[in-house]
Amino acid sequence: MLQHDLATAVTRYLATADRLLPGMITGFYVVGSAALGGWRPGRSDVDFIAVVDGNIGDREARRLRVLHVAGNATAAGRALRRADPAIPGTMNGAFVLKPDLSEPVTQIRPLASHSGWSFKHGRGFDVNPVMWKVLRESGSSCAVRPRAGSGSTRNPTGCAPGTWTS
Repeated sequence: MLQHDLATAVTRYLATADRLLPGMITGFYVVGSAALGGWRPGRSDVDFIAVVDGNIGDREARRLRVLHVAGNATAAGRALRRADPAIPGTMNGAFVLKPDLSEPVTQIRPLASHSGWSFKHGRGFDVNPVMWKVLRESGSSCAVRPRAGSGSTRNPTGCAPGTWTS
């Protein structure tokens, strides 16, 4: 189970993603400190791996840039009020294709990523051996659903640790 503040941040982010890119994110895994039990409200960011259905073209990349800003607006607002340049609570992650989850991490080409103030199309630091080890052993599955609009099965408060399979 995710902490309430963490589940709220994930829920808010996924709701924004669903409005901007309906049905594109078919899987969502919380990794990093949240998966390892070290996440702290007001201090930690939220690391994730998002699985997408289909490639990310220019149109989708523009919408992901908007998601990066809109999905982190609450955290940015809180950081501004506290004059905290680190922006704790920021959603930082990489977007990958589902078939790539079964590939060796060194062969995965991230479709996009965002971290802190940065958005990158076609690159992503979070696709690395350390993050993939955390994903495989401790990642929490927070959203899995088919692309064909059969309804969301997102349940961030009940993210299941260690359920990621290749």
